[in-house]
Order: sequence, then structure tokens, then C-alpha cells
Amino acid sequence: ENTKDHMFGILPNCNHPFCLQCITTWRKTKDFRPEVVRACPQCRVRSAFYVPSKYWVEGQAKQSLIDSFK
Repeated sequence: ENTKDHMFGILPNCNHPFCLQCITTWRKTKDFRPEVVRACPQCRVRSAFYVPSKYWVEGQAKQSLIDSFK
């Protein structure tokens, strides 16, 4: 199986969970303006990037993951 099937795409500015493949596909779509696909598909909060992760993390663990990704 593809490793991406078991990974999350963590958005820094919201707490909605997405599988890595789904958020990658969303951000690459040409069906919407760039500012739309740079936002969370659920709450529309913009994030400049997403972080691939084997685990879903929140709170301080999420912040540590984001800091180590930058």
C-alpha cells in the first residue's frame, strides 16, 4: 500500500483533519482561485503550507511538528 494512505496533512492554522493525499489534491486543483485552495476546505482559514505527518497531532505536539518542518 501507498504510505501516503496512512498519513495526515496538518494545516498550521486550523484543526480540521485531512489525509495527506486529500489535502495535496485539494491544494493542486485548478478549479478554484489560488487563495481558495490555500485555505482549509472546511473552515476556509488560510495556511501557507501543510505538514505531512504519520500521526494526527494537536496543541503543543502540533506546534512542535510545525516548528520542526519550517
